[in-house]
Amino acid sequence: MYGRQYQICIKAWNRIGMPGGNIATELEASNSENRKWACIYALTKDDKRGLYRYFEIELPKKIVEEDLDWSEPMKITEEIFVRSLADLYQLLDSRGIDPLSFDAP
Repeated sequence: MYGRQYQICIKAWNRIGMPGGNIATELEASNSENRKWACIYALTKDDKRGLYRYFEIELPKKIVEEDLDWSEPMKITEEIFVRSLADLYQLLDSRGIDPLSFDAP
């Protein structure tokens, strides 16, 4: 496949299978004033873009700590749609993200 066999932990995987379910892991932010996450959402089976939506989002710490409103499209740094679980794991591997680090928010 691509060198290593990965698995997302069952707790997180069960969450992604729920309607509106998503999982995330924190990444290193571009600066010390921000926090950044990689997120995975399961798409509906009839979504022609793929099975999963992967995106990275970076927010100022103030927004997170004070639970302020924010607009998702303004903060997404990258968005990728993948068509299979193998493609998802390959994407995570290429970015150096450990699938076991994902959790349900």
